[in-house]
Amino acid sequence: MANLKRLALVSLTIYCVVGSLIIVFKSTNEQGQQRAVLAQAVTVNLSPLDQVNSGGAVSSPSGTAFEAMAVKAKQGDSRAACEVAVTLGKCIGRQGIDKASAVMAQALAPLGTAIGDSQIDTIVSMQETVEVSKEECSSIPAALKSSAYDYQLLALGDGFDERSILFNPLLDKQEFIKNLERWQDYRNRSAAYVDRMLRKKNLDDIPTLLYVYAPEEISNLSPPFHLENNELFLSIYDVAVANGSQIPAEISSAALNLRKNKNNVTPRELGGFPVDIERGWHGNPPNMDAFSTNKYFSFDKRAEDCLLF
Repeated sequence: MANLKRLALVSLTIYCVVGSLIIVFKSTNEQGQQRAVLAQAVTVNLSPLDQVNSGGAVSSPSGTAFEAMAVKAKQGDSRAACEVAVTLGKCIGRQGIDKASAVMAQALAPLGTAIGDSQIDTIVSMQETVEVSKEECSSIPAALKSSAYDYQLLALGDGFDERSILFNPLLDKQEFIKNLERWQDYRNRSAAYVDRMLRKKNLDDIPTLLYVYAPEEISNLSPPFHLENNELFLSIYDVAVANGSQIPAEISSAALNLRKNKNNVTPRELGGFPVDIERGWHGNPPNMDAFSTNKYFSFDKRAEDCLLF
């Protein structure tokens, strides 16, 4: 079970990984050795991931065992479905990080030994999120990887948080045409989830709703879950202000800019109640002092929920 808990998925969006990770080295000597290996790796234009991150991967099932677990998932074992979804997501995350790291290594190769600390730190931060090896992921059949979203749905049967799917569906945007039915399912689930939040009128949902409807430049969600709507964004923002909620600076700035640049954008009535003056949202104003987009949108924590039965 301890190993399963470590199989929480990395974020599928690479810029979030690079921008949010903290680099921690065990010792100055180890730090120097790791930098030296990375510098050599990019100098010869090799993937630094496989040279540096060769010994600390979290174990994952072999191809045969993994296929057996996938069969159990399809037979209704939601715990098995959760394990399959988490592992597939981890491998998908590894693939994205591999690509980004390789591109960076290629770009840095001409610099040779002139590579700067910040450039090395960026690659290291990407490496430290990789918890499965390339070999472990390659042993999993491609057909299973392409159906990762299906296992997310199967995992819903016993404790898997639906937000894990809505905020980070295991769907490849490059294979959109091949996955039309899955994307349709995802769109429908997203719309239904947002509708439920709006109708509940729960102040605890305000942080999520603000980012769902926020201007594209400050939202880290991807369509179809990100539903940019300036009028609705400002209406929900007014609810937050009226209830004394602590609002992230980027949200307040976006609202101010919208009102400054688009004078015709005003709060409107939604769902049978005036959102901008509504006082009936139940519960206390949400405590957003420690608000973090990762808290609401990171797949890592949500995916781990189903491993804690």
